[in-house]
Amino acid sequence: MNECLGETGVDYDKDCHECINIIGSYTCRCDHGYELLPSGTSCRDVDECERGTYDVDCHICVNLIGGHTCLCNDTYTLDTKNNNETCIDPSKQSSTSSSIGIIIGMVFALLLLIAAAVAVACLIKKRRRAEKNAYTSAKVPDSEKMEPNEYEELQ
Repeated sequence: MNECLGETGVDYDKDCHECINIIGSYTCRCDHGYELLPSGTSCRDVDECERGTYDVDCHICVNLIGGHTCLCNDTYTLDTKNNNETCIDPSKQSSTSSSIGIIIGMVFALLLLIAAAVAVACLIKKRRRAEKNAYTSAKVPDSEKMEPNEYEELQ
């Protein structure tokens, strides 16, 4: 008989996470945070807090079904990158996101500064060209200006 083909809680234990058929019986495979009972036919929650198998940076361990979480002292926060199983001091963490924000801000400011410098250089060049044209036009009287045909005759 294959008990694993039957109904959970009737043909095999309801606390068996994955039923594995063996000759004449069955055994279980348990999910993370659970352990197989000595009978081999049922799983039970592991109390990580009672066993002391939690992270040393967890201030107060709270057992959950299939795992645990931590409660942190006043100035600490749960480390979400570590499944909420440890506490971190935010003031001692190198904040990657704030560092990236500072770098992006500095690059943006530098680009604005370069754009402003280019704009000022273009304006200065345009003014100098306008001043030079105005100076050249003012320097040579119209009566002395030659037409292109007159210049060719002189040669």
